Amino acid sequence: MSVEALHFHMEQGVVKKTLERMGPLAGKVLTEMNIDSWEAGCQTWTAKFPEEFQERRGYDMRKWLLTLSGRFVGSVDQTERFLWDYRRTIGDLIAYNFYGAFREYIEPYGLKLSAEAPGIGIPIQCDQIQVQGQMDIPQGEFWLGPKKDPRFPQWPGGQDNTKEAAVAAHVYGKKIVSCEAFTSFGHHDGFTQYPYTLKPVGDRQFCKGMNEIVFHCYAHQPDDREPGMTLGQFGVHMQRSVTWWDQARDWITYLRRCQFMLRQGRFFADACYYYGEDVPGSAWYFAPGALDPRKRMLPVLPKGYDYDVCNREILDKMTVIDGQVALPSGMRYAYLVLPEHARYTPAALEKVYELVSAGATVIGPRPSRSPSLNNFPSADQKIQELAAKIWPQKPGAGERKVGKGRLITGKSFEQILAADDLQPDFVASLPGQETEEEQQKIADDFAISKKQIRYIHRKVEGGDAYFIASQSGENEEATLRFRITGKTPELWDPSTGERTTLTNYSDDGTAITLTLKVEPYGSRFILFREAASKNVIGQLSKDGQPINLDGNGHEFTVWENGNYAAEFTDGRKVQASVTDIPAPETVPQGWMVSFQKERGAPAGQVAFDKLVSWTTRPEEGIKYFSGTATYEKGINISQERLKEGQRVYLDLGQVKHIAELFVNDKPVGILWKPPFRADITDVAKPGANKVTIEITNVWKNRLIKDATLPQDQRVTWCFYPFYRNEPDAPLMESGLLGPVRLQNATRIPLR
Repeated sequence: MSVEALHFHMEQGVVKKTLERMGPLAGKVLTEMNIDSWEAGCQTWTAKFPEEFQERRGYDMRKWLLTLSGRFVGSVDQTERFLWDYRRTIGDLIAYNFYGAFREYIEPYGLKLSAEAPGIGIPIQCDQIQVQGQMDIPQGEFWLGPKKDPRFPQWPGGQDNTKEAAVAAHVYGKKIVSCEAFTSFGHHDGFTQYPYTLKPVGDRQFCKGMNEIVFHCYAHQPDDREPGMTLGQFGVHMQRSVTWWDQARDWITYLRRCQFMLRQGRFFADACYYYGEDVPGSAWYFAPGALDPRKRMLPVLPKGYDYDVCNREILDKMTVIDGQVALPSGMRYAYLVLPEHARYTPAALEKVYELVSAGATVIGPRPSRSPSLNNFPSADQKIQELAAKIWPQKPGAGERKVGKGRLITGKSFEQILAADDLQPDFVASLPGQETEEEQQKIADDFAISKKQIRYIHRKVEGGDAYFIASQSGENEEATLRFRITGKTPELWDPSTGERTTLTNYSDDGTAITLTLKVEPYGSRFILFREAASKNVIGQLSKDGQPINLDGNGHEFTVWENGNYAAEFTDGRKVQASVTDIPAPETVPQGWMVSFQKERGAPAGQVAFDKLVSWTTRPEEGIKYFSGTATYEKGINISQERLKEGQRVYLDLGQVKHIAELFVNDKPVGILWKPPFRADITDVAKPGANKVTIEITNVWKNRLIKDATLPQDQRVTWCFYPFYRNEPDAPLMESGLLGPVRLQNATRIPLR
C-alpha cells in the first residue's frame, strides 16, 4: 500500500537487476512482467495510511482506530460505516500504490504488466475489477476438473475466475485477456492429460472471454531425464519431456487461431452489472457446485444473453448513446443493472440519475442509505432524495420513466426481456439435451453437462463473430439460433483453418437459424459479414428424407449413394443423383509395431494380430509402455476409390491418444481429436500403399510400473512421486484400437 516501499523493494530486488542486465533488450526481448496470484495474507496498514485515508475519505480516522481492535466507537452503525471506509481505502491503495505503481515503474522500459490480480479466493481486501483495470493485460486462472477424489474431498477442482479478468478487459478497453491455464492438482493430473482432454476445458474459457493462454506450467531442467522436473504435484505438465510434445503442434495452432479470432473487434453483451463500491468486491469466480457467477448477480440474466460487470471507476465513465449505456472502450449495453447486493455513495447514485435521465434503462432495487461515514448523516438524506427522483413511488415491482430513460425494479429479467421483445443472442438445441433442472444437478455433482454448447459473441469489422464450443463427447447435430438477420453465415474451423460459406439456413427477420454437425468437443467460429444470399436453401434431403450436409456454398460433401435434393426458400428445387461411391472397407487386421527405444518395450518389430490396447498385452514392456509406437502395414486401394471426383479417406477408428499418419512415406497430418480420419487422396496410389501410423500415449502407465521398481530399474525419473502408493492404479488404454477403414466421399453441386 506504499509506493515508496514498493519502489525500495523493486530497486533492491530482482526487478531492477533484471531490467539493468537486459539493457537495450528490455522491451524487445523481455516484453512483459507477471505477478502471480496474491498469496501473502491480508494487508491492513502502511506508514502513511492516516494521510491517505483523509485524502480519499474526507475525514480524520484517528478517533475511530479503536474499531480495529473489535470495539465500537459511537453506534454500531457508525462503526460499520467507518470500517467500510477503512476497507475501501485499503482497496484503493492496493490498486494504485501496488499494482498501478508496479505498472508505471516498468512502463519506461517498454514492458507491460500482467497479473492474477488478485486471483481466486485470495485473502486480500481489494476491488478486484479495479485492480485488474490497472493491468496492461488482465489475467485470470482456471483449473482442471471437475473431478471428485476421496483423498481430497475439499478440492473438487475446475474453478476459474476467467470472467472477472475478461470483464475488466472489456470495460477498461484492454485487448488481451490472459489466463493461467489448465492448472491441476496431483490427484487429477499425474501426467494423464493430452490435447483432446484439454480442448473442451480451454474452449469453455474461450467462451468466458480468455484470449491468451499462459500454460501452468513448464518446468525447466538442465538434463533430459523424463518426465523430469515438475512444480511438485501441480500441473498441467506442458514441457518438452511430455510424451506428446512433438505431436502437440496442431493443437497449438488451433489455440493460436482461437486467440487471434477472439482478439478481433469487441465483446458483445446485453447487460452490465454495477457491483457497487464495497471492498472486497468481486465479479465472482466459478467453483463447481459452490459458486456460479451468473447466479450471484441478481436479477439473474438468463442463458443466451451475456453480461459484463463494472466498478465505480467505470460507472463514472459511462455515457448514453442511442439509449444504450456506452463506455470509452466501445462497449454498449442495453441494460445497466444495479444488483441487490450493491451499495452506493451519493456521488455514485448521482451518476445513475444522470444516466437514466439521458436515456439508459436501469434495473435494480431502491437504496436508502450510504455505506460510508463520509458526510453522515446528510449522505443518507441525499441517497433518499435521489432515490425519490429515480424509483417508482409505490413499493414493489414497477417501472418509472425518468427523463429519456426508465428505471425498472422488482421484476425478473425474463419479464423485462419479454416486455422489451429482446430474444436471446444465442440459443443451441441438441437432441437429448438435459433440462435446466437436470443441468443444475449435474453442476452440483461437480460434473459438466454432457449436452451443452457454450458461446461468446464479438462485434467485428463489418459484422459479428460467434465462437461456439460443444461440451459433448459425442457427435451432435446442433440447431443454432443467432440474433442476427440479413447476413450470410460463414463457418470458420480453427482446427483446420478451413472457411466455408453456408447456404442452408433460415432467416425469419429476427434471427438466423442453422443446423450444424459438430464432432465430439467440436468448436467453430461463425461469422456474419456479407449481405444475405439470394440463393438460400431451406431444406436438404436424401432419398426424400431431411439431411444435414457439410458444404461450401452450394457444393456439398456426401458419403453415401442416393438421390440428394435442395429446396430453396423461393420454392425452386435442384437434385443430384450419386451412384458411384464405394462402400466403406475395413482394413484387414495384422500390423507390425515397433516401440520407442529406451522405454522398456521389446526391441524390433512386434506382430499385432489384432488392434488392442497395449495394456492388454502379455509383455510387461508393452503393457506399461509410455511414448510413441510405430504401426506399419501395406494397404491395397482399388482404382475405383481413386477415380476422378472421389476423395478417399483413412479412418483410424479409436486412437489413444495421438496419431501421426504417413502414406507412402509422405506426411498426411497429425490426428489429435475425433474423428481420427484423414484425406489421403493426394498421396495414395492404386494397388499397394505403405501406411505408417505413429501413436503416442501419456506417461501414466510407465510411472505406475516404475513406482514399484527400484530406482536403478526404472525407465522414468520424476520429481514428484504421483503413483508412489498406487501400484494398482488403473492403466489408461493406449495404442491404435481401430477399426481402421477406407471411406470415400464425393462433392456434389446443388445450385
